Amino acid sequence: MSPIGEIRDRDLVLAPEVTLNGVVEYTWTTKNGSILAHLDFSHEGDHNFDIQNHPVTAEDGYTIANARMS
Repeated sequence: MSPIGEIRDRDLVLAPEVTLNGVVEYTWTTKNGSILAHLDFSHEGDHNFDIQNHPVTAEDGYTIANARMS
């Protein structure tokens, strides 16, 4: 046993159960060129910033999405 004790039944630091990302693009051809539509997203589930899993160091899951046309 280590001097600080054992740590059991805890989630790993910065290791969410779910991480997901994706990209969708579509291009339309016109007589003067083309138009591109781009969508992307990233989702990260709940995670902790310390090995003790204190509630104050936990972060809720979040999703970030971006859209672009060119």
